[in-house]
Amino acid sequence: MLREPWRVSKVLFKDILTRGKTIHAPHLSLRLAVIPASSTKMAVVVPKKVQAKAHDRNLLRRRIYAIVRQYRDNLPQGFGGLIFAKPQASHLNHSDLQAEVRGLLSNSFGIDL
Repeated sequence: MLREPWRVSKVLFKDILTRGKTIHAPHLSLRLAVIPASSTKMAVVVPKKVQAKAHDRNLLRRRIYAIVRQYRDNLPQGFGGLIFAKPQASHLNHSDLQAEVRGLLSNSFGIDL
């Protein structure tokens, strides 16, 4: 879980879902929208289709949060993002998952991480 300034609220979550632009990768997708906030806020969603057991979903979500935490200082301000895991994401090791998250963030924001 990210700290409060980086966390997406319930209202903001719905707003990003309705207004956001979706960027796809092989194992993840990112929904991104401009938000009226001073910092970029991120959330990770791992549905039951990806992992049936809650502890497996939480493990994947924590891994993605840890990777996002590494790059959050390099992200531009004023964006809200939702990272959705696809069913194949549960089979990735940490380095492949990190490469995919880094690629997804750098392609969507147009920056080099």
